[in-house]
Amino acid sequence: MTRIAIVGAGLSGLAAARDLRATGADLVLFEKSRAVGGRLATRRVRDDGPAHGLTFDHGAPGIDDADGAFGRLVAGLADAGHVVRWPGAPQSARWTGQAAMNAALGPLAKGLDIRFQHRALSIVRNDERNSARWRVALEAPDGDSTADADAIIVTAPAPQTAALVRSAAPDIARLAETATMAATWTVMMVLDAAIEGDAFRLIEDHSSPIELMILEHLKPGRAAAPARIVAHARQQWTNAHLEADKYEIADKLGPIICGLLDARNVRPIHAAAHRWRYARAEAPVGFPFLSSACGTLMAAGDWLFGPNASCAFDSGSAAARAMAGRLLSDGVTPR
Repeated sequence: MTRIAIVGAGLSGLAAARDLRATGADLVLFEKSRAVGGRLATRRVRDDGPAHGLTFDHGAPGIDDADGAFGRLVAGLADAGHVVRWPGAPQSARWTGQAAMNAALGPLAKGLDIRFQHRALSIVRNDERNSARWRVALEAPDGDSTADADAIIVTAPAPQTAALVRSAAPDIARLAETATMAATWTVMMVLDAAIEGDAFRLIEDHSSPIELMILEHLKPGRAAAPARIVAHARQQWTNAHLEADKYEIADKLGPIICGLLDARNVRPIHAAAHRWRYARAEAPVGFPFLSSACGTLMAAGDWLFGPNASCAFDSGSAAARAMAGRLLSDGVTPR
């Protein structure tokens, strides 16, 4: 069976795997983190403090309302109870995972061979005779290793994709370097007082370092107490503090976030920060996917097609269809 490796188990990677699974190819996904989702992420507090066990959707706040294949997928996930509509949220975040954002992707990952905590370091041509075309160098918990594949789809953010394929596919690397991706600091807080109102709050005062606040406890399907907030810093402020320590960021932004709430004397009982170095695509390349000259090394992701979840899905799906067509034309993918 044809061995296809997919780098990344975010929405693009899972969309590609979903379409390729039907070809009969032997799939493996390498994911650097502990769970699927990419930026459709959920953080669970694991320390023994007052926030133990609580979750925060600290990546993308929601899933967009879209037509086409992605719209049909979301409708199916909603029918099965995996996602719910979020009243009051904008079209770009109209849906959220039931109980947690990354729960929306669980059905897409079911049955897949996903190697978590496997960070791809490089991709090179495999020059050994009678073997797979590509070799991926990996960093894993049990030590560095390599994996061979007949074909690869890379769904990492643009700068990481460029670094991975620079030797194997310099044309893809050059185009990936033209994509602009914005960074974002997010702060997750548990508060000592009840907070009501709108769950999705854009901050109109552009002098504030905070651009968006999500009242997590008011999102559909979430526990109503204690009050929890995910706040996203503005890009300009993030860039000015990009290399700061995460504890420093939580200390700086915590009082500002509390000051933006419709409550007096509210204080955080837990605060943590997370830096998304590649939070969203600001200037996509403009193609649904990129392919090497031989057609068996491809790149997909939101940085190619657009900033929303539907863009990431459509990119991964388009790459998978093109990959399947190429392999079928080579006569190497069984049915």
